[in-house]
Amino acid sequence: MALIALPQPQVLAQSVPPQDPTEICKLTFTQERTIPELKTSEILVHATGTANNLQELLASPSFSYNSSITRQLPQLWKLKVPLDSSGNLPPITHSYNIQLKSSSGQTISNSKIQQELLPVAEISRDFNTKTAVVQGGVRLLFQNLSSIKSNTYSGTISVTVDYPGSNCP
Repeated sequence: MALIALPQPQVLAQSVPPQDPTEICKLTFTQERTIPELKTSEILVHATGTANNLQELLASPSFSYNSSITRQLPQLWKLKVPLDSSGNLPPITHSYNIQLKSSSGQTISNSKIQQELLPVAEISRDFNTKTAVVQGGVRLLFQNLSSIKSNTYSGTISVTVDYPGSNCP
């Protein structure tokens, strides 16, 4: 009897942009989105220097931290909207509620994650139905990095999209 053991290949999740919605007011979003992990090399600023004597050489190194690290999630959602009577897009607003935890279970406080909304972008237009498909996303700025460990993070991102004159249910 022979037993062969092979290492399990590492599985990496890729985010796929959401599908184009087929119905007006239908919001589609990315089912699984991976935020690239925060790496120690990004968090710590490596200071270089020289030691002039043995005491300086044996002294504990001092570390400083980057003020922020940015991650962009540009294609989180898509929405099919009716154009106004002039053929223009209605004003569209979007917001996010983000809750992240590290793989070790550490919750990242919302005070350490600043959100910058990416502009809503029109990606297609159908003149026959007088509709357009738009998409949006967010830029995350991780701040106060001295208490955040390098790690991978998971969690939830809730999306709210609103525009005036909506006949959406």
